[in-house]
Amino acid sequence: MPTLKKALLFHDFSAFSKSGLTVAIPVLEALGLEAGAIPTCLLSTQTDGFGNLFIRDLSSDAMAIYEKIKSEGYSFDYIYSGFVENDSIYGLLEKVIDEEKDAFVLVDPVLGDGGKLYEGMTGSHVEKMRNLIRKADLITPNLTEALLLTGLEGESSYSNGDLKTLFDALSSYTEGDVVMTSVPLEIGGYSNVAFKNGDMRIFPFPDVPVGYPGSGDLFASLLLGLLSRGNSFFPSVKIAGELSSEVIRRNWELKRERRLGVSLSPLYVLLKERVP
Repeated sequence: MPTLKKALLFHDFSAFSKSGLTVAIPVLEALGLEAGAIPTCLLSTQTDGFGNLFIRDLSSDAMAIYEKIKSEGYSFDYIYSGFVENDSIYGLLEKVIDEEKDAFVLVDPVLGDGGKLYEGMTGSHVEKMRNLIRKADLITPNLTEALLLTGLEGESSYSNGDLKTLFDALSSYTEGDVVMTSVPLEIGGYSNVAFKNGDMRIFPFPDVPVGYPGSGDLFASLLLGLLSRGNSFFPSVKIAGELSSEVIRRNWELKRERRLGVSLSPLYVLLKERVP
């Protein structure tokens, strides 16, 4: 049996509900990666819709965990960072990326949504994320995060020219490929928009009248998993978007409670049907 490629994830872990690592690990494993993780924090549940959470910062343990893994002789083909709040995790990520010189680096710059920063995030986090994405091969910001990273003002909807301006601004901070998610278009509807080597492509998706926590983690994990299988960039963006949209739609049709996050149960059947 061939050795699986290995991914090391930096993200939050919810003991109950689906978001962060509870989405990313099973998606990557289903697509054939050996997925390990360094949890950045432990939560009783994901943060959207729950109050009085138990939260434990694990940043003081993160370096020791990484060094122990390395002492066993392992290296990684992929580094994937998601929710990062503590300064020391940013430092560790930069160290890991520098040490894993051959690894493909995906940074999902988790900073905010709906036009504002997430609770607990500040301008200092935005600046640290700008430094981190300089080391990325691929970033997957939502529209709010792209605007926060660039400092540009948001629009109610976007033309191709507007999108090109935004991507040009992001290119000041990263040489990696970019997929910007959930962008409202001037022509109507929402799309994921991908940018690679000066080529921009738009991938519309059907609107579903609910947004589940963990949906961004689902998309980023699918995209990384598809790329790890040797699929090319733009087709991978298309398939990841279609799968994410269909999983969300099926969650909604099953009347899943929103705050429990996106259930992956529909995904496993879809992967058998649609993933090359």
